[in-house]
Amino acid sequence: MFVPTMSALETLRFHARLRIGGRRSAADVDERMRMVLETMGLWRSRNTQVGGTLPGGISVRGLSGGEKRRLTIACSLIARPSVLFLDEPTSGLDSFAALNIMDYVSKLARLGHTVVASVHQPRSAIWEMFHKVCVLSEGQLLYFGPPAQAAPWFGGLGYRHSPRRDGAVSDWLIDLVSVGFAKPPGWAARSMTTAADVGAAYRAFQRERPPVTDAVGGAPASAKSIGAGADAAAVPGAARPLAL
Repeated sequence: MFVPTMSALETLRFHARLRIGGRRSAADVDERMRMVLETMGLWRSRNTQVGGTLPGGISVRGLSGGEKRRLTIACSLIARPSVLFLDEPTSGLDSFAALNIMDYVSKLARLGHTVVASVHQPRSAIWEMFHKVCVLSEGQLLYFGPPAQAAPWFGGLGYRHSPRRDGAVSDWLIDLVSVGFAKPPGWAARSMTTAADVGAAYRAFQRERPPVTDAVGGAPASAKSIGAGADAAAVPGAARPLAL
């Protein structure tokens, strides 16, 4: 929803005026804008037009798709939110642009923002960035905890992950817990196929799930991150997962 002929800096200033208004001095707002653009890797592109299509079909060259996605996040960061919710921030991007976006999101978490993101089909490099992940199916919580423990947990329920056969754990999990359509016979024999299978996995997790500890200091985590559908909701590097 950007104006194609505005630069990245002009766009961010517009959002700063809307979100901050007159509560800060012009110098403070300019410094905050600089920090946000640098954090999101957009400082060198600050004077580049956003780009897009004008009324009448005229095309304006500008930022790449990944840069536009980062500018969207930058506009949300200008008010310094303590919690940032991202709904599929990598959708529609190529694998490298998606990795780039999530690297910056992880940086935000390290700077003290709590980040809750739903991500469809994260590649292995992105999956490994997450601090905690939550796997849901049919509205039921099937797993919440460190990414590295997800495959062993489902393995204990009889669903074995084979890297050669199944590829990345993140892809395998989404395939495993999706039951809204028929699966090929070879896959169905080693996957969840019915709501009853999902219910059994949910009850097992409720009975036996290990206590979730904070990855920073080992203290018990105070809450959970939860998304929707057959998704992986993740908190990249955040020390304070948020309950939804």
